[in-house]
Amino acid sequence: MVSEIPPFDVALGYELYTLLLKPVEAAWQTAKSSIVATNGALGELPLSLVPTAPAQIDPAAAIVRQLSQGRVARAQTVVPSASAIVTLRRLPRGSPRATS
Repeated sequence: MVSEIPPFDVALGYELYTLLLKPVEAAWQTAKSSIVATNGALGELPLSLVPTAPAQIDPAAAIVRQLSQGRVARAQTVVPSASAIVTLRRLPRGSPRATS
């Protein structure tokens, strides 16, 4: 049930950002898209939800709006491993038309 999902800890999320992403922020900050390969517990966390600024959630307000103020908008592709990126880049491009 949705009610059994624990609330997202934005303070802990920001701490994760300061430990993992902020030290290399200059390398990705202006990117319009990113490719992410994580595993273990990090593989279960959508990094697009990690706040890039301190944030607090008011339960009475719209959570999505509040979190979007502390994030950087960019397309994010998640792959299971770094070797998956190499494999995917070696595949021939597909047709832009969908086939059925």
